[in-house]
Amino acid sequence: MRGLVLTAASLISLAALISVLLAPDTTAQEGTVAVQQDSLRTSGLPEMDGRLNVAERSADRLTGSYEDDSSAVLFSGRHTENRTANGSGRGAQGIVSPVTRANVEVNGIPFSVTRYPQTQTIELDGPDRALNPRDKQALEEAGTALSLRLLESGVKPDNIPPEQDLLMRTLAYLSEAPVGYKIGDNFSEKPVVKEAYPATVESSTRSPVVGKLSPEACKEAALKTGDFRTLAACQRADNDGIWLLPCRSGLRYQSHDARNHCFASYRVYAGPGSGECLGKCGPGCNRVLTWGWTQDCLDHDVCSRSHNSTSGFRDPNCGDEWWEADEDYLNTVKGACSG
Repeated sequence: MRGLVLTAASLISLAALISVLLAPDTTAQEGTVAVQQDSLRTSGLPEMDGRLNVAERSADRLTGSYEDDSSAVLFSGRHTENRTANGSGRGAQGIVSPVTRANVEVNGIPFSVTRYPQTQTIELDGPDRALNPRDKQALEEAGTALSLRLLESGVKPDNIPPEQDLLMRTLAYLSEAPVGYKIGDNFSEKPVVKEAYPATVESSTRSPVVGKLSPEACKEAALKTGDFRTLAACQRADNDGIWLLPCRSGLRYQSHDARNHCFASYRVYAGPGSGECLGKCGPGCNRVLTWGWTQDCLDHDVCSRSHNSTSGFRDPNCGDEWWEADEDYLNTVKGACSG
């Protein structure tokens, strides 16, 4: 939404940071850990005053919780190798079908994500309920605290167990959902990875083209008549699969629609090295919960920034952009980009 990959330099810096991030009881592999927020603040990570508890961790399972004074996040991840019948009689081997599941509950709202590695498909089971800012903050803090805890305990960043990887990605993905947007069930097909990014606007599907009306004319007509179906008529889906952004930051076309304007494209400064980390899959500029740089994540970032969707209650403007970025969050490797 492929494992969590860190460079040697970043791993060394993280190891140094971890030594002061966690409370003295971090020598235990399981147990409750209080996270110190002074070091988090100086390191550019979100402030956290909660307590992380890893209740169980084995070769194929991880369960625990993260709690602060106002929120509680329960999480579990499991990887299984299901064997289906193939032939009959003694010695029949069967076919192994690996399945990875992550279950997350934030303040009583449950979610489940299932990944099928063989088909590279993903299912999200949601309760058709919305998250508020407190829920989203708790999810981001839980993901950050868990990531640091796993690295500190000796998990190899380039070979992280699948259930732990999916669990951290699920926490990050849910933390980026638009506030107030009802999250139900969703199914993600096998993603198409594209690395060739068009050099010119003319060769790109990201040219500034909208529906039959321009965004300005569409909005004016809707406001004049009070009929916002005009806006709906010039909106459209825009799932790019996994389209990696260039490794060099620069002006890139993004596209999104919202309740108050048609589908529209315009250029923004994005990519690795951009000041606001536009295009990065993962919350904010968090260097722990971060994966690839993609077009769908750029579309979602700009929509969220343009419509304040991370704080405006009951704001569904960027819900479709969030859904379209699911495969990017749940599949791209850390730092992935094109060129």
